[in-house]
Amino acid sequence: MKKLFTMFLTLILLLVFTCSAVADMVIAPLVESAQILLFDTENVTLTGHADFFLNGERFKTADILYKQAGENSHWQLDLKTPRKYRKDQETGYTVIANDEKIYVMEKYYPGTYTTGSDAPNNTLIRQSTRANLLFSMLLSVADRIEALLPEDAVSVTRTDTYSEFCFTLSKDTTPAVMNTALNLTADFFLRRFMNVNYDSIGNWGQGLLEDYITVTEGILYSTDSFVLGDTSVTVTEDADGRITGTSGTLTALLCSEELQMAPLEIVFDLKVSDYGSTEVKQFSPEDFSVAPRGSVMDSRKETDSVLAEKLTGRAEELLTAAGYDPASLGAAAVSQRAGIVYVNFPVSEYASVAAGMNENGDLLSLSDGSVGYYTTGPREPEEDALPQATADILSAFLKAAFPDLASSVKGYVLDLEYDYDGVTYQHISTVDENAADAGIVFLIQPEPVLKVIYYTCLNQ
Repeated sequence: MKKLFTMFLTLILLLVFTCSAVADMVIAPLVESAQILLFDTENVTLTGHADFFLNGERFKTADILYKQAGENSHWQLDLKTPRKYRKDQETGYTVIANDEKIYVMEKYYPGTYTTGSDAPNNTLIRQSTRANLLFSMLLSVADRIEALLPEDAVSVTRTDTYSEFCFTLSKDTTPAVMNTALNLTADFFLRRFMNVNYDSIGNWGQGLLEDYITVTEGILYSTDSFVLGDTSVTVTEDADGRITGTSGTLTALLCSEELQMAPLEIVFDLKVSDYGSTEVKQFSPEDFSVAPRGSVMDSRKETDSVLAEKLTGRAEELLTAAGYDPASLGAAAVSQRAGIVYVNFPVSEYASVAAGMNENGDLLSLSDGSVGYYTTGPREPEEDALPQATADILSAFLKAAFPDLASSVKGYVLDLEYDYDGVTYQHISTVDENAADAGIVFLIQPEPVLKVIYYTCLNQ
């Protein structure tokens, strides 16, 4: 997410670059200020907040703190994911870099840290040959885009102490060449920082948004390209010409066969401060009350023994309802992370079946690790609708697993089938009363006795 935020910040500033060409040349220094902040500022602090929406529904909130002091940096990211039937899921991490040494503390593993190394870096983005070529291309686009943008795309307010630049665009006023440049930039940063190769993805086909556990993954892997939608960005500079903040709403209309211009909206506010005075301390475990991971028995939150016993019994009931033979389950192991209690039952020497629940005993996920990948490619079922008997069994299971959520499901759709080791499996999604995705996915073994192999409603 650190790299994703860096890419997001860069895209905002690149939007500034291309818009700047239409304004009077007195704002040309803003372009230089953005380049300096990204590539040539060794001491600065950034703090920010962003809310991410897809089709009008918030799916992520991010709070960030980033400090750069020479080759030392301090990065803190706090994420919240809203869930319909539970409190927001809280994740994130803190990363301290001291020269080439890196120390990582994740909320997923409280009380611990890991170490690593990387080439020392003293700016937000490390320069490279490809990065320089990319920016040269973008600046060339900016030099030639003046005639393509409306006159009111940029407004400037100046005082003795600050300057404010407002950029406003829409789908109809954004030139195609600008969208192409922004897509090439996004592709560059996704390859460089997140190892996402869209050429490779294109070879085997993109998945559907609901195929991924998180909305963020779904957006990254099911989007072909994007165009700018209604976007309004404000950038401020101090009297010395240094960027002090940027805020606004950035809308990207996601394009793919499935998404069809789905709006991804980012509402953000970023402050830039402490130029030349930012300090980053050398990492000390005592300052964060952490120990090296592996030096503690279990770095994840210990589950209260009474709750563990209660949820173990509940997991046994639910797995029985899912079609498992209780006698085939080994002794349970219980752990807790990210607000979810996981009960794992060994089912073979190398695999286990895991039930993830909230503290109320509602089943959030079920996964059988003994089921392998398909040996024949997935095939389209002859009919989308499930047999009524199968739908009735899944409805009964869902009512037992998560009663409140079960009431929102009004139908089941058979998406695909595949074979593995002589057994047929079926992937099933759910719909609500409006025939929209209800956010619950099943993988079942329909014969000889129906068995739920995989189930998730984690985004609920």
